[in-house]
Amino acid sequence: FFPCFCLITPPCFDSATWHKRGDTSKDCEWVSTHSPRCGVRGEDGTMAHYSCPAACGTSCDDSSSWHKTGDSSKDCAWVSTFPQKRCFVFGEGKVLASDACPTACASS
Repeated sequence: FFPCFCLITPPCFDSATWHKRGDTSKDCEWVSTHSPRCGVRGEDGTMAHYSCPAACGTSCDDSSSWHKTGDSSKDCAWVSTFPQKRCFVFGEGKVLASDACPTACASS
């Protein structure tokens, strides 16, 4: 018997506050009933696939510590709102957003 020093990914949980832009009744549960809805943008600017990972079956591999160089408010959630450009932004230590935020950048 050998001990396992495995990396275990924490379970993904859907946001309790995410909803489709302009319609508070359309939340992660609504997204879960039809997979194309994972591409819907929420009121907060994030895509459903990012804020509703359990509903969409997406991973939860984004860094909780990455942020844009010089601005700690711009994290992986910020990247997810405009991944086409923001996945190419560098963070502290010259870590590219696409490397630190693979879930946020999955659709870019």
